[in-house]
Amino acid sequence: MLQIRHVSKRFDALAALADIDLAVDRGEIVGIVGTSGCGKSTLLRIVGGLETPSSGSVMLDNVAVAGPRPEVGLVFQEPRLMPWLSVRENVEFAKKAKDEFQQVLDKDPNDKTALASLAMLAFNQAQSLPLEEKLQLRLNENNIGYLPINASVQGASTVHKATRPNQNESFFISHDRVPDHPDVIAGTPLRGRNQWPEGEPGLRRDMMAYFQALGAMCDRILPVFAVALDMPADFFAPFFAPNGTGEGHANLRFLHYPPQPADEDNLFGQAPHTDNSFMTALARTDVPGLAVRLPSGEWFPPPIIPGTFLINLGNMMRRFSNDRFLSTPHGVLNESGTDRYSIAYFHSPNPESVIECLPSCVGSDNPPRYQPAVYRDLVLDFYRANYFHQKGHRSDAAALVGAAAE
Repeated sequence: MLQIRHVSKRFDALAALADIDLAVDRGEIVGIVGTSGCGKSTLLRIVGGLETPSSGSVMLDNVAVAGPRPEVGLVFQEPRLMPWLSVRENVEFAKKAKDEFQQVLDKDPNDKTALASLAMLAFNQAQSLPLEEKLQLRLNENNIGYLPINASVQGASTVHKATRPNQNESFFISHDRVPDHPDVIAGTPLRGRNQWPEGEPGLRRDMMAYFQALGAMCDRILPVFAVALDMPADFFAPFFAPNGTGEGHANLRFLHYPPQPADEDNLFGQAPHTDNSFMTALARTDVPGLAVRLPSGEWFPPPIIPGTFLINLGNMMRRFSNDRFLSTPHGVLNESGTDRYSIAYFHSPNPESVIECLPSCVGSDNPPRYQPAVYRDLVLDFYRANYFHQKGHRSDAAALVGAAAE
């Protein structure tokens, strides 16, 4: 049973919210499920053959699966993020924190607490640059770079009708391709280069270290989803592995949500939506603001459990599973009175992949709900609907700030 708690008046307006107990239906994915005494935690639990989940979880190292349809989980070290002060406001604090986390990495290069913390400090460093310098790295056609406030809207969302721009600034990175990478030379969509501020090599190093660690972590989770969908454990691996057409489509988004007034109508840090990824791994500081919509239609704030990521399923998982697993509706409203920071890692298939309903998820009484589609086309449509700079974008929110792309 999962206790639902009050979120805020804004999310209450989207769905009537009360203190109720929610039974988890058979086949649902349950998010974060607690920490063991050894400092590791079960990231997620898939209820495969149970009417309701038990209070505990099967703790499996290296995604080992015991039995054909067990309740399964994944065990690994995860980050514990603390509230961050701006580097601009506390340079000495930032330097001391970097030194301490680097000492941890010198002992264990895979410590995700240190990797996430250094990446967050690197974002604070980038965010503290003068606006004119950040705008030189403005988000490009591949959605890599700096996104200022009032430059996006959840136009692709089927969860909520957004009419005003999102109130966050972000910095996006992807695979760190060299200038002579074949896809860079060819101008292949979604295969561009990262944009880095000049004179900040440490920023690039720390952000990319975290990007690579999260990619490896999500790859280790893929067999869990495959088995839960009655497919071979290695089924999803080719969609994400490097091959003749490149690696999977992955983005790391660093987000800063300034505090917002509580009485602004339809104004969100990030309006309610679902991600267009296969899955998203979210690391958060302890400032509240995130809300997730449950299958019942109720909204609740996911608890911040030290040592864990929050995993959202994306639209590609919904397509693969023919709605057996649903993408996670969520949004951010920062009424805390202070700045909120998070890091979202989006793990998605190769853009050339054809996304179609799995044979284990269709049948004579359950036909495919989605036609096969190339992932690149789905991503570009998603970008065009959400980001003002993308060619062909049209929205009332963009017109509101005079930012519609030509």
